[in-house]
Amino acid sequence: MVREFQIPTELMDQICSHFIEDKPTSSACTLLSSRWHPSARRALFHTISLSLASDTFDVFFVAPPPKTAQYVKDLTLKCGSLTAHDLDQVISIFPALQRLTLDGTTLYLLDSDHPSIEGWKSPRDLHRLRLTDVTYYMEDWSSKIPEDDNEFNHWLPKPTEDFERFKQEPSRCSLVQLLNLFGNVDTIHIYQVHPVGQGDRDYHYLSNGRWPVDYSWYYRPVFRSAVWAEAQKLLEHFSVKRILAADRGLHNADAWYFEDIVLYLLAYSQKAAAYLDCLEIAEEWTVTSELLNKVGATITHLHLHMDDVMDSNLPNGNFFDWAEAGTVEEAWADCQALFNDILRILRMASATIRHLSFHFETYFRSLTQYDWESLDQLLSSCFRLTDLSFRIMLFRSKHSALDLDVAKSLNPRVLEREVCDMLPLMRTALGDSMRLSLTFEGETA
Repeated sequence: MVREFQIPTELMDQICSHFIEDKPTSSACTLLSSRWHPSARRALFHTISLSLASDTFDVFFVAPPPKTAQYVKDLTLKCGSLTAHDLDQVISIFPALQRLTLDGTTLYLLDSDHPSIEGWKSPRDLHRLRLTDVTYYMEDWSSKIPEDDNEFNHWLPKPTEDFERFKQEPSRCSLVQLLNLFGNVDTIHIYQVHPVGQGDRDYHYLSNGRWPVDYSWYYRPVFRSAVWAEAQKLLEHFSVKRILAADRGLHNADAWYFEDIVLYLLAYSQKAAAYLDCLEIAEEWTVTSELLNKVGATITHLHLHMDDVMDSNLPNGNFFDWAEAGTVEEAWADCQALFNDILRILRMASATIRHLSFHFETYFRSLTQYDWESLDQLLSSCFRLTDLSFRIMLFRSKHSALDLDVAKSLNPRVLEREVCDMLPLMRTALGDSMRLSLTFEGETA
């Protein structure tokens, strides 16, 4: 007589967890035996993706087969449009949901007479919220400060600003309406998330008629105060520990897909980023510096993807185009400006930072001419720093077509060691925990 070997349920769960991404195998395991069925079923429905072809959302098409919703922990929702009320209904279907992705979605504003939103009363905690290719509406771009003259003046909220008066008003930003459905979010991942609007108050209007949208709006109090006012309407139960918004730099997304307004909404809120631990962004100096001033005190992990140089004479800021640099002197000045931006950011970085990484672009001949000594001294003042990483992409200069070819003819490891030798303090302090990698134009790391 064959004796059946009883595998503990915990072990079967662990085995089946390796098949979460392998739907045919996890499906086959549900038919193995009655004892394997529950574990295999948990793996089979752990991660699901729902795509709605219609632009009109209907929760009926989201509902999973009977007795399976309890197993879903990772949900990707692809639909043309939805509101916070629609998503509230979706969340209520999946009681164990931990990770949510919205992909290719337009978030519409709720009507003034919208149904009750249960998520605003009982918010859901998440391990991860991923927003990819999401547009949202922010209806009111009017000034929230009486002295606003609509000039290009730098404006920041003063400590004396009346924060409370905006908390009592209903939000007219569909992204804020959505975020208020959640409580503690461990990680929010943002990629190509930007606003649209109505009439002459849309994203194009932000840039005073220019396209692509440039950074003029940052210095217009009318828009800065509007974003700040909406940030006060994020409910106190919403908070985030990690903000990942550097994918634009990694995927070379177009300039008008900056996540700047989303980042400002989170940073201007009184509670949302109060306990922020990790920040990964691909924004230029203006945004980066203000974010660090607002949320830098608690950050231990900072990743900066800095490939764009701004002219200093805002409001008519223009991005530096690596392929269309002006004279040799202008090209070098822009390279130096980018490196100086890194130095300025480090001077305001918190001493709490333990993990620091940079990604930037430059020309080969500029690589050894930067003020690496100042960088080395600044980094050595970050006494808690335990991990440092540089990723540098070398571009061809139109003024020296052989520039990149010369670099490629050299051993990349030799170039990396040459740069590391210019950071002696950090090399001594961190050893192998300081890493530097060089890639060339058109290559990937």
